[in-house]
Amino acid sequence: MESASSIKKRHTAQQVEELYDKMIARASAISKRERDYSRCMIKNGLGRILE
Repeated sequence: MESASSIKKRHTAQQVEELYDKMIARASAISKRERDYSRCMIKNGLGRILE
């Protein structure tokens, strides 16, 4: 992964801020998918146990 200092050298402060926002959005989308997947797995598991 590229270091923060090398990113800052190549990009303006505004671009760094936008890149940071994109990284946060991507991480939060991934964690939402993981939560949805976990929720689905738990529901399926409980459904099988209760059958």
